[in-house]
Amino acid sequence: MKKVILYAFLLSAILLFGGCRGSDTSQSASPVNPAEQEFIDYLGTTNTTGFIIQKDGEIVFEKYWRNGDKAANIASAGKSVCSVLVGIAVDEGYLRLDDKISDYIGNGFSDMSTELENTITVESLLTMTSGLDDTLHESYVPNSGWQYSDAWNLLFNVLKEATGQDIESYAEQVLLSKLGMDDSYYKSSKSSST
Repeated sequence: MKKVILYAFLLSAILLFGGCRGSDTSQSASPVNPAEQEFIDYLGTTNTTGFIIQKDGEIVFEKYWRNGDKAANIASAGKSVCSVLVGIAVDEGYLRLDDKISDYIGNGFSDMSTELENTITVESLLTMTSGLDDTLHESYVPNSGWQYSDAWNLLFNVLKEATGQDIESYAEQVLLSKLGMDDSYYKSSKSSST
C-alpha cells in the first residue's frame, strides 16, 4: 500500500514539475469554444503553470504558461514532492516512518513539552497528525487527530540530518536528475528555526 501511495506522489511530482517551466504550447483534440477559451484565458491570469484535461486515458487538451525563465512556486503541492523524497529516503535506509523527528533535529522545535515532541514521528508530519499548527505551537496531543498544517516543513530538516544533504542537492540527486528534469529544482519554501 505504501508503494502505491509513493507512486501516486511521484506521478503528482512529475506532473507538477513538468508544468513548472513549460513553453507556451497547447494541444487540443477538439476546437475550443468561446466559453472554454474564456476559462483558458482566466487560468493564464491566475499564475497557473499548466492545465491538462484527460478523457478515457487520452490527453484531449494541454496548455502551459511560461513566465520567462522564472521558476514557478508549486506552493502546497510541495508536500507531495517532499513526501516522495521522504519515501525515497526510507527506501534508501536513511530513516523510517516511525522514527521520532527529535532524533534528527533535537527537542525545542515547538512549544510542546519534550515528552510530547518525542511522540512526533516522520509519519506524523507526513499525515498532518503531529499536533502542531503552522507556527509550531501545540494544537492537540500528537497522533490523536488531524489538522492541516505547515508543520510538515520540519521534514526538510529531518531529511537534511538523515541524508547529510540539503534538500536541493538531495532532490536533484534522487529525483529530478533521474526523471531528466534538467530545468527544475526543489527547495524548502520556508526557512527553519531548527
